[in-house]
Amino acid sequence: MVRLSDIIKGDKSPLEEEPEDKKSKKEQEKISFRELQELSKELRKKDEVVSPEKKKREEENVDKIYNDAYEFVEEIFEKAEKALSAIIDNGFRIISQMTENIRVSDALFLKTVYKKGVPENYISHSTNVCIYAIKLGLGLNYENHELQELGMSAFFHDIGIIKVPEKILSKLEKLTPEDERMIQRHSKYGHDIIMNGLGEKYQWLAEIVYQEHEREGGQGYPRGLKGEQIHEYAKIVGISDVYEALTHNRPYRKRILPYNAVREIIENYKDHFASQIIKVLLIELSVFPLHSYVKLNSNEIGMVIETSKVQPLKPVVKILYDSKGKKIRDEKILDLRKTPLLYITESIHEEDFAT
Repeated sequence: MVRLSDIIKGDKSPLEEEPEDKKSKKEQEKISFRELQELSKELRKKDEVVSPEKKKREEENVDKIYNDAYEFVEEIFEKAEKALSAIIDNGFRIISQMTENIRVSDALFLKTVYKKGVPENYISHSTNVCIYAIKLGLGLNYENHELQELGMSAFFHDIGIIKVPEKILSKLEKLTPEDERMIQRHSKYGHDIIMNGLGEKYQWLAEIVYQEHEREGGQGYPRGLKGEQIHEYAKIVGISDVYEALTHNRPYRKRILPYNAVREIIENYKDHFASQIIKVLLIELSVFPLHSYVKLNSNEIGMVIETSKVQPLKPVVKILYDSKGKKIRDEKILDLRKTPLLYITESIHEEDFAT
């Protein structure tokens, strides 16, 4: 079975560090000084008091950015095969705002995780996929113009679904082979909608939408493309699409937690996606998001208060309940990077935990 830790450690992982015994004493002193600077910075951050007014303004800003993105996707679906050229520039403006917010905060990501004020439909799905894709693009060090193109690809990736009968999309029982063929046609429908509505200038966008369901080993559709035949934007949107679908409710199943979604992708879809993109998914879409609830092998339950891009499986956890289920009175903080005998065994849904 593929382990998350193995994915992180990959042979050529940029996360690997030079062994300590190969570093000079001078280099070690420099690192220690840098670490002290970082520690000092973190302590200053913790000393800062965020006023309720500032926190409220930040939440309102995140809500506005999300709602603007949602409304743009809604307009895409409404105008489908006509007037798309009239709204495309507004979409690029929204992507710029989303990107700047995502650079400095996980707030948009957390809004999708906790679904606060977010309906579950094809509009929110494309909005969420855009947020995830931008995070992955940032993790791959994309330039601004690349993030713009990637975000727009995510916004449009499911536009062809409007031509699939609603009775198929909302079906609770197992899909028939004909149902599946109809759904798979949405990639071509999306390509044609973009070409008809935006013209040759956006042929690149139409092609990304056409490729979004292609997979690394040729397992995808509609053309069975492989590896380098698939544009990297399509690969990123594709894995973001799967991650979003797994972590949100569907007519035929309940959502699963981000931790389990990442495990599902690594264990069952590892051959469908490029290993580099899977690693970035694991790092950028944190396995244990901030403020998520987790259970340790000690049976203690806590809340994640700090994550690490270097060791995403070992966040800092604030313990809320002890091993017997008794609420903790005094503050207890565990940095799992420094407690090798303790580790997370499972994530817990907020709605199951909060009482």
